[in-house]
Amino acid sequence: MTKSENKIESLYARFENPPGEFSPVPFLFLNLNMDLKTTESIFKELIDKGIMGVVLHPRTGLTVKFASDEFWRRLVAIVNKAKELGMTVWLYDDYNWPSGTAAGRVIQEKPDFAASGLVFRYGKSVEKWEELIGAYSIKKDVFKYSSDIPKGKKSLLVTARRMTDSNFCQTGAPWFISSNWGALDLMNPDATDHFIGIVYSGFEKHLKKYFGNPIVGVFTDEPEHYRSFPWTKTFAGHFTNSFGYDIVGYLPSLIKDVGDFRKVRRDYYSLVTELTRKSYYERLRLWAERNGLLLTGHLGEEDFLEKFPHSHGSPYSVLNEMHVPGTDYLGAGHGYIKDEILSGFPNFNPKLVSAAARTKKSGRILCEIWGGSGWGYGPRSLKGSIDWGAALGINLFVPHAVHTSLMGLRKRDFPPSHFVQQPFWRYYKIFADYISRVSLITSTARRATKALLLFPITSLWHETTGMGILTKKGAEFINGIKEITDNLIRDQRNFDYLFEEDIESETTKIAPGIVFVGKSIYDTIIVPEVDRITKPTEDFLTNAEENGIRVIYMGGPSRFEKNDRDEDDLTNSIKKTAIRSIDDLIDYLKLVNVTSPVIEGKNSTDFVSRQMCYGQSDIYFFAYLGVERFKGTLTVRERGIPELWNPETGERYGIADFELVKKGLKFKIEFEPGESKFYVIHDDITNSKKGRQFFPEKKIGEQFLPRKWEVLYKKDNMMRIDNWRLIRSSILPSFPNLHKLWSDDRYGFRTKLSICAIRLLIEALEPFIGLRSRIRYAPFKSMDKDFKLTDIAAKLFGIETRGLGLYQKFDLIKDAAMYLGVPLTISMPPPGSEYEIVSYFLVDHIPDKIHLVWEDNGEPTEIYINGQLISDDSEPFFLWDRSNRRANLKNYLRRGKNRIGIKSRQPGFPTIPPILHGIEPIVITGNFRVSKNSITRTKNRTTTLYWGEKGTGNYSGTVAFRCELKIPKRFNGMKGILDLGDVRETVRVVLNGERVDVKLWPPYRFDVTDYIIEGVNSLEICVSNTAENLLGTPILSGIVGDPKLTFYGQKFR
Repeated sequence: MTKSENKIESLYARFENPPGEFSPVPFLFLNLNMDLKTTESIFKELIDKGIMGVVLHPRTGLTVKFASDEFWRRLVAIVNKAKELGMTVWLYDDYNWPSGTAAGRVIQEKPDFAASGLVFRYGKSVEKWEELIGAYSIKKDVFKYSSDIPKGKKSLLVTARRMTDSNFCQTGAPWFISSNWGALDLMNPDATDHFIGIVYSGFEKHLKKYFGNPIVGVFTDEPEHYRSFPWTKTFAGHFTNSFGYDIVGYLPSLIKDVGDFRKVRRDYYSLVTELTRKSYYERLRLWAERNGLLLTGHLGEEDFLEKFPHSHGSPYSVLNEMHVPGTDYLGAGHGYIKDEILSGFPNFNPKLVSAAARTKKSGRILCEIWGGSGWGYGPRSLKGSIDWGAALGINLFVPHAVHTSLMGLRKRDFPPSHFVQQPFWRYYKIFADYISRVSLITSTARRATKALLLFPITSLWHETTGMGILTKKGAEFINGIKEITDNLIRDQRNFDYLFEEDIESETTKIAPGIVFVGKSIYDTIIVPEVDRITKPTEDFLTNAEENGIRVIYMGGPSRFEKNDRDEDDLTNSIKKTAIRSIDDLIDYLKLVNVTSPVIEGKNSTDFVSRQMCYGQSDIYFFAYLGVERFKGTLTVRERGIPELWNPETGERYGIADFELVKKGLKFKIEFEPGESKFYVIHDDITNSKKGRQFFPEKKIGEQFLPRKWEVLYKKDNMMRIDNWRLIRSSILPSFPNLHKLWSDDRYGFRTKLSICAIRLLIEALEPFIGLRSRIRYAPFKSMDKDFKLTDIAAKLFGIETRGLGLYQKFDLIKDAAMYLGVPLTISMPPPGSEYEIVSYFLVDHIPDKIHLVWEDNGEPTEIYINGQLISDDSEPFFLWDRSNRRANLKNYLRRGKNRIGIKSRQPGFPTIPPILHGIEPIVITGNFRVSKNSITRTKNRTTTLYWGEKGTGNYSGTVAFRCELKIPKRFNGMKGILDLGDVRETVRVVLNGERVDVKLWPPYRFDVTDYIIEGVNSLEICVSNTAENLLGTPILSGIVGDPKLTFYGQKFR
């Protein structure tokens, strides 16, 4: 066996049994008391499911004060236990997010270290919390600066304002002080040093002996310049030293095309970038390097391209300070279907961080994934995110999250929880192994990418007027980048971004026919349509062309005809042959064979792929994100022997039917929706498992399964009581006076008028409808849905949200709801209040086994059924959390209407939506069904294989469907395929007492050839759903459609 063959065989051995270093590394939410026994049990459960690393993340609900002596003592014990168990640990560097304030302590101790930003408005006065930077009178293209506000004139005022309302995420703990709100000033090195002194020095003092094992690095989360034009007290001085003029005299050029605005904006944002990089990210990196650790994390709002200038300056520059660059992908799904409300431009960020990783030794590229997707997404939906991310460069996945506790508001802390609360958790090792295999290959094999797409950040700086608002040229530039990116990805044209920082870096070199960026090699550069580029960029492109590198200009020849050199060293003087359309670009790349492969067939653009090299072998990863079965051909330019590696099972198969074509290999491919495969092209196929690759020759017949099934619920049925009436509360919600609304400059006149009219109507009707006394259990909705509703509400009330971030939009709507006088976005009952609530439910049948389950949150609680106290006669029980208790209801119920009353007290610490205090689940469990809102007798047989509607809407768990199949003699010896169609979510098939297989995602087809017998067969199908039915909104679960058993004449290759 050659050295190359040894290498690929060694890789396959690891692929078959993936090492723990490539497993998913979830956030482990330290969201209760950091109890060692509890955490140890979590570690063991994770290890059992193939998860060998965690990010220890102090989170909402933590009862131990962050960075206190007790916190450090408990954290040391947890890390030591992780080491004993062989796990790796990343340390999250704050409580909640964004990183930088040490749970508000930095701001409490040093108020000047809070972030501030410039605010532009017309007026005659300055608010007491603002600092006047300058006043300007503007006529056409001319403005006049004054250090004071001219008397009698309404000037353009520029002020510095502390952004105290931009850090809402750091609430939600009993020890938190509400006055600590504020984000860190990322451009102030003293502020960062203070943060390091509290948190990072704490790591060093208490955990240094664990650095390297098990602690491998630190995670900094969502630093960003929030809601403003970034500013710091020393900014003007730094600016003058760097550029030789006083920025204060030219600030209107940031928002208006007046004066030499391009130069002012470029200088301003380049300094924002440099101060942010050196003051925050570089300091964290240097600390990590001194301690032998890796720095990772991700930026805030990183996939909203139009917000890059004010959020980060240049995100690429700051990401380059991380040893393991990272990104965040909120929600579920993938970049082909993601709504831009939540994710901006999702296809950009994995490519951005992949580019930042080109010069890093670690070879890992991180993605925090699935945060806020809600309880209703299982592996079937989540796998698409993994496949899409892996194809675009991600190889270190951080699932959001493992919740230590779901008690109280914790269950609304941007779920899901990838843990025991999910019914499909028992099968999670299959998912973890899948992620590990994909991460192994994409981490180990070298990317084979030949094309670069230029992203000139200065072109964006020139055309922004701040807060994510772009000029027409700026919008055209961003849309052009998006169009090129999306089309290249969908056409399997592998490429990387080229940034101006790369052009100026020593790691980028031009050689004859080749551009080196770090260890990556390219031969083609695509230049998007831009109005101007910098002189260094023009020189680089010219040098590249002179060295035989293919440079493609988008936009058409006339785009570059004007010869106009600005004194600020910008140019639009390039005169080159250019490509006018994206279709022409794709055709040209195919013609010159830039990047491979070629997929032919209907819906071929629904694939996402990654091309790699390993030794002398070429590896392709394909994931099909379409919704219809795909049949077509794949052509790759390499010649050799093709194999298929299955990342779901770890098996490998030889591909017998292939042909040599002029430009490589061509063979047929078939993909089911959501399916993914590796194709390996190499010289040796000796060890391939060719025997099990089946090509159906002819369908002999099919048999639909019986219409009636025996049904067995693996848990008791569940009925959640949702609707309550507030009888009394010691604290009532306080709504702001409407006079305050009229002074709130965030809302326009029409919005204020609408809010006032509705508020007055609500006040008039409240005595009759009791709107404020009606309380419901409020489940977490996916962030996609929440922010869509936010946008709808904003449009309905005419609220301007341009330039605002996700959380700021939500904040604006939250405050609007308060002005309306509706308790939609606050804790109800209010924090700290003693309250009494009542509800009613109907009982038609009282089963022998029936209980009430609730949470014991540590507050005094009394629960009454029909006036009788039951809470004193309860026992610990796990339904969705360790805090659950249950009481037997049999002796307290009566037929007909039953009353349930609860007296309790709400936790007293502050919260912000969507992580609010509220009425937590009150659930009746037992052997019953629900019909017309009444508890009735259960049924043991069914004609449907699904639930979630009538009778079992709140049931989260596993249901076994059983039947007998009579197989005729004519099918004896045939290949049998059991096709279950659409399954929600995971399914296990047992035939004649033997487990056939488990499927977590489509295709839900099972090869039952070796298990089926002639005559009567016993079939059991066990389906597990998600926690959405219990903790969220009931959804359809089970098998949707008509499953069937199909027989084929056997043919193996």
